[in-house]
Amino acid sequence: MATSGTYTFNDTVLSIISGALRKVGRLGDHETLSSSDSRYTKAKATLDPLIKSYHALGMPLWAITQQEIAFTNLTTAAGYSITSPSPIRILQGYRRDNTTSDTQDSPMELYTLDRWLEIPNKEETGTPLAFNYQPLGSAATQLGVIRVWPLPDSTWQTNGSILIRSQRPFQDAGASTDNLDFPTGSLFVRPRKR
Repeated sequence: MATSGTYTFNDTVLSIISGALRKVGRLGDHETLSSSDSRYTKAKATLDPLIKSYHALGMPLWAITQQEIAFTNLTTAAGYSITSPSPIRILQGYRRDNTTSDTQDSPMELYTLDRWLEIPNKEETGTPLAFNYQPLGSAATQLGVIRVWPLPDSTWQTNGSILIRSQRPFQDAGASTDNLDFPTGSLFVRPRKR
């Protein structure tokens, strides 16, 4: 049996909205929807909140990113601001030792905010063992703060960093000709209830 051998199918925002409107009987089978149509505008206004609600559905593997932050940015208890976009949540953190040619990574403990607040001396210095991440602000400001404890001493400031694996936010729907920030077909699968 012959197959296409391609994997490029990806609907645009306009075609996804057109399909959804056809499914609920608001667009005829042979009717063409344009981005200036009020039905498109109303449906798109519903699509972005739907996309944002998907953040809570679990760990979307396509939205996992990795970022390295030098310990020179983490020298105070106030922490370091991550922007554009800041992670929704951090899954793992590793202390990276760059003193040798073969980089060494060691797992760091992720502290909850409660546990972070219980640390009596947040200005203590040494080898960073734990970190805390706190998303702040709104989606518009896209700001989050990461802190480490103990604060890196001069050796770690010179030779180290924290490597974080995190879930980034999903991108907004954008223009009618844009593709969505989801694997093909994932919006058409009903999420399992937890």
